[in-house]
Amino acid sequence: MVIFLHYIFPAIISFIFAAFLTPFVRRFALRHNILDRTDIAIHKHRPPTPKLGGLSMFISFFITALIFLSAG
Repeated sequence: MVIFLHYIFPAIISFIFAAFLTPFVRRFALRHNILDRTDIAIHKHRPPTPKLGGLSMFISFFITALIFLSAG
């Protein structure tokens, strides 16, 4: 039970936060034109890709760490 409370439960909570935040971060990047314009010779994908992919994961990790570290 200790392993679940200390490792698995925070990972599940962090995943839920990241899944919830990702569409909002993507919409923010598209709205503010924070995009990776690809060069066809280098990349295979043609449409512009949002550059803030790791932001939702960082925010979810940070929120989860604050919650579980402050809980003791």
